[in-house]
Amino acid sequence: MHERLRSLVSKNAILPWLLVLWNILNHLSTLDFVVSKREYMLKAWMYLQNHDRWYLLIGFLWLGALVLWPKRKAQSSAVAGIAQLGGQVRTPRITQEPAPIVEISSPTNGAEVLLFSPVNGTVSPPDRPLQVLVHAANGLWYLQGKPKVEGPKWSVVCQFGEKYKLGNSYEVVAIYGEKITQPTLQFLPEHAVKSNFVHVRRTHAEPRPSEAITKP
Repeated sequence: MHERLRSLVSKNAILPWLLVLWNILNHLSTLDFVVSKREYMLKAWMYLQNHDRWYLLIGFLWLGALVLWPKRKAQSSAVAGIAQLGGQVRTPRITQEPAPIVEISSPTNGAEVLLFSPVNGTVSPPDRPLQVLVHAANGLWYLQGKPKVEGPKWSVVCQFGEKYKLGNSYEVVAIYGEKITQPTLQFLPEHAVKSNFVHVRRTHAEPRPSEAITKP
């Protein structure tokens, strides 16, 4: 609104204001003594006196055009933009990616494991880093080797404890989309995508070398 009012005092409004002012002065007869001394100005003055309504109308129409033209111009630009889009306003489509899923399928909860046992599972989509960690009795999470991913399935061999220490429980988890570089962690990444937690036990030990039975 303020921009339109400013157009009434712009340089484009000088001529219509002169027409309006001329009409007012004409009716007040304040310029008769000036123009009467020059014949050519007198003729022009008489013409304007006989057609005062016309240039008064032109002056007000001009001022009205200065006020309304920016709005009409903006509307025309908007209509032209819609026409270029085929008469329809196109809005971008927002596609939501499916939530990633990672699971451990084996071993299952309560299963017996050896010092080195395979852990298998599924992942979707299989396009981001996948890491497996084992929680030991000392309270630390141990990063395992890089899982082998084939399509939606993955597998990795995990180590559960030390060679001759038995009777401990362990917890296994797979983490999706992270890049863990430390070999041990006290806490898992809080906002990471995690699989189901699997609890296992190791109660059997591989035989010591001195206990191995050799055949002659």
